[in-house]
Amino acid sequence: MHEKLSDNQILRLPPWFDGKGSLLAYPEPPRFRTKELLDERGWESSRFMARAAEGMRAIVGEGLGGSWWGAEPKGFKPGKFDAVIVALPSKAGGAAAVMSMLLDVEKRFMPGKMLILDSEAPECSSVIARLRKAGATVLRGEVDPWALFKIASSFHVAGHVFGFLALIAGKQVVCHHPAFYSGWGLTDDCSSVPRRGSRTLAEIFAAKVLVGSRYRNPWTGREASFEETLETVRLFHRLDRENRKIAVCMGMAFWKKDRISTFLRTAEGVPKYMSSAKKAAAYAAKRGKGICVWASREPADLKLWSLTADVPVYRVEDGFIRSAGLGADFIPPASITLDPDGLYFDPSIPSRLEGILDTIALSDRQVLRAKGLIELLVSRNITKYAASGMAPIARTENRTILVPGQVEDDRSVVLGGSNVAGNLDLLKRVRAEAPEADIIYKPHPDIEAGHRNGFIDDNEALKYANRIVRSSSMAEVIASVDEVHCLTSLAGFEALLRGKKVVTYGQPFYAGWGLTKDLNPPPRRGRKLTLEELVTGTLILFPRYFDPLANLPCGPETLISRFDDKEVWKPTLMVKIRRLQGRLTFPFRAFRVFRSSSPVH
Repeated sequence: MHEKLSDNQILRLPPWFDGKGSLLAYPEPPRFRTKELLDERGWESSRFMARAAEGMRAIVGEGLGGSWWGAEPKGFKPGKFDAVIVALPSKAGGAAAVMSMLLDVEKRFMPGKMLILDSEAPECSSVIARLRKAGATVLRGEVDPWALFKIASSFHVAGHVFGFLALIAGKQVVCHHPAFYSGWGLTDDCSSVPRRGSRTLAEIFAAKVLVGSRYRNPWTGREASFEETLETVRLFHRLDRENRKIAVCMGMAFWKKDRISTFLRTAEGVPKYMSSAKKAAAYAAKRGKGICVWASREPADLKLWSLTADVPVYRVEDGFIRSAGLGADFIPPASITLDPDGLYFDPSIPSRLEGILDTIALSDRQVLRAKGLIELLVSRNITKYAASGMAPIARTENRTILVPGQVEDDRSVVLGGSNVAGNLDLLKRVRAEAPEADIIYKPHPDIEAGHRNGFIDDNEALKYANRIVRSSSMAEVIASVDEVHCLTSLAGFEALLRGKKVVTYGQPFYAGWGLTKDLNPPPRRGRKLTLEELVTGTLILFPRYFDPLANLPCGPETLISRFDDKEVWKPTLMVKIRRLQGRLTFPFRAFRVFRSSSPVH
């Protein structure tokens, strides 16, 4: 970890994470120097070549290499420029090589047909200023190379790795200074660049990217493979592209704003927070972007103004593996979902999650990842609010059914509850469905904490349930029962992961895919999914995750690994005050429910 990270690499991360945009790669190991490797023969196995071909396809097909987070030049049509001059000093040639290149291209091209990427190196400033004055287009700062590849076909470099990226993209590359990829018959080389022999692009890629580079996992610091690193870049690239579509945030509680900003940041910064739907729609429309809103706090007039301004609305909810603690306790989410289509818990309209599940097709690698994630969740007893120990509850000879309580005014209950009138009504229906069963009722933790509605007096609950379980975790109870009967609770999904029979009385997101018994089947769905397909769509492709230790976006596996670190989830003063508030208000909530359920004499 003490080595200086290399900026001369194809796969990199945005600079706002470490200031350099090079979190992923170490310098070449001395015994695997790319130039020396290319001078030798015998290492070019078919396995390396296959990996190289697949890697190049992914990098080109998805635009994953170089400074992909940079600005995209606007208003330039293909054919406008005869040449792009990459005036970025390399480790090999430095500013002197760039100066020599600039003086050379000045003789060969009309300034008005030149596009110069300027590194603002002082040594080159006078020449670049002269070319700009003569009509050359000069771009400064980070630029997305894939946008340049769309508008130009010829690139002049002085040893910079940008030239190798242009080669991979199928562009003409003119080398004015030696580089690891020059001299092999793939580039147009100036007289100062020696000829070295003949190599294919796949061989150079394998030598540089597969053999001659080391990568590290940005969350653990451990060494990683090229393919693992490619997946990391793919994750950040996808999030960046989605975040660029958002200009405004609305309805975010004050204690969530910092975390939401982290989830949504790009090279341009973070979205603006606004409270007026009219002003938010106007602001987003002016920028050609959308509005992000917390689903349960959406302003009543947002739909009207967003339609009027023709701007998309992205609704945010907690993810399915949320944190080590309750949102009602003001613990910010480490996972969210972002949906431009609908709400995953509203079965009346299509949602992004439903679209993912309706079209999902897994590769063998994705199936293995899903199986590994299921095993991780089950073996570590992970539910929505982190992990817990296992102490199985007592069993009887009868069929044992868990009925998880829910917050009765939760939007998933209101929108997907299929006219079930709260937790007590659900218990009545389960008892009618299974009169002989041993029914266990587990109240929702937010209700027990005193923050939300849905309390049932124990005497009322025990008219239909055999037992009420509070102290045991959801994972403990699910492991100890035969079936889970639920309304829209995430506990039903967690029970599927653990191989339990699940009966739904509402229309949750996991119903209707052939994995549950549905008493009120949701509309539209009907495709039969495997458990691995459901898990991949629900836990890997749909949500976003955040590593609170590394301060980086991550995958679900990384977030789960952080649940062991108690310091990461140490309650703040705000959390402690919120918990105290819940304990003080819970008796009053319970008393109100007791009075409302008591007969009037």
